[in-house]
Amino acid sequence: MLKDILKNILKVNIALNKSMTINAYIHSFVALVNLMRRFTNQKSFHRPATIRFATLFISLSLIHKQKKQFSKGGDFSGMEKPQMVKRSLVGGITSYILQDSCWKNILYALTLRGSLVKVPCIVNGDKKPLMCYIYKALDRAKEPIANSFLNKVENYEEAFRCIDTRWECQLHQSLNAVGHYLNMKIYYSPSVEDCSEVMKGLFDCISRMVLNMETQDKILSELDL
Repeated sequence: MLKDILKNILKVNIALNKSMTINAYIHSFVALVNLMRRFTNQKSFHRPATIRFATLFISLSLIHKQKKQFSKGGDFSGMEKPQMVKRSLVGGITSYILQDSCWKNILYALTLRGSLVKVPCIVNGDKKPLMCYIYKALDRAKEPIANSFLNKVENYEEAFRCIDTRWECQLHQSLNAVGHYLNMKIYYSPSVEDCSEVMKGLFDCISRMVLNMETQDKILSELDL
């Protein structure tokens, strides 16, 4: 999902690619690493792997947290050594991080990321069963994104389209709906029975796993009990 958001939304693409360039450039020279740590109170940025999209967003958030310090140390020209630094690259990085659009794009990307990065943590965890949490986890991941943009659909419409596409083709299975329905932490919420998508998944699983119609009727009657 994060990969799709990166590819399809220009602001996010610019923010992540620029941050990777800045990060890679700084870590190319010991002098610049020391300068960065001096301005960021000895804190470092992650060096993101090109295929780890969640890591890219985490690295971006670290840069955003150091916005004030980063801007103070934005003029790299003082550390420039002609034999090892390309002047054009230094000028490009300096001018970019001093632009308001730079930080607006970063904030926009981080807002879209929202709580999506928490979903892989749930999926990769082994402390509790996943089937009864994945449906709600993704549903909850979208809510804070919309709230952050004051529910102005045009600001997150494309991102939600990316999320829904992956959800429909990879994660939206009837068993996930059943796990959600039978989760005791969620079961007594009125929204469970009001959700036609969840109930359809439940009925699909019952009809598939229990072939006897009489037994199906007993199961459905017991759900009310």
